Amino acid sequence: MCLRACREEVGPDAARKFLGHTQWLVNYWLLQNGFSIGIGDTIADAATMEKINETISKAKNDVKELIKLAQEKQLEAEPGRTMMESFENRVNQVLNKARDDAGSSAQKSLSEKSRGFVENSYLRGLTPQEFFFHAMGGREGLIDTAVKTSETGYIQRRLVKAMEDIMVKYDGTVRNSLGDVIQFLYGEDGMDAVWIETQKLDSLKMKKSEFDKVYRYEIDDDN
Repeated sequence: MCLRACREEVGPDAARKFLGHTQWLVNYWLLQNGFSIGIGDTIADAATMEKINETISKAKNDVKELIKLAQEKQLEAEPGRTMMESFENRVNQVLNKARDDAGSSAQKSLSEKSRGFVENSYLRGLTPQEFFFHAMGGREGLIDTAVKTSETGYIQRRLVKAMEDIMVKYDGTVRNSLGDVIQFLYGEDGMDAVWIETQKLDSLKMKKSEFDKVYRYEIDDDN
């Protein structure tokens, strides 16, 4: 709106200069008040760190208890495992649970903005965090498109290569180069999909009263 008013009031050259000077002004403001991410943004709050440390300490104590039981040969072997295999399996279970619990505690401490939630639009204006996540999502979409295009193309190439010797014989069966029967009838119905057309029948959707009104003919009816 401001640019339009500037163009109508003082002409296109002044509007062009205004747009260029505005860009210089924005660049200078960003230089003085830039948005950045520091190492402090990666550190969780005190309550979350305390909970994570408690989880890890408990896991360490549980592992020490398992080591003690194994050294004293009091650890009960699991079905189908030796005592050493049972020991390793139970230690892995304890450590994996501690890792999952610690990660869950860290995730619960994050806000919805930290998870990539974009509340505003381009019309309302994005915050710096929303702009970052929006750009990240757009780039991810471009990469997925490029990767999936090559993957599906390679899948199609392998399918064509695998079926290049399959043909429909004169008896209607589908066979390979060795004469093995793939299908007794092409497509299970013997129809070539290339020549199938869609036909629209309006009468199929009519009610009985509408159908009778349009198509019914009485011989004795003078009208």
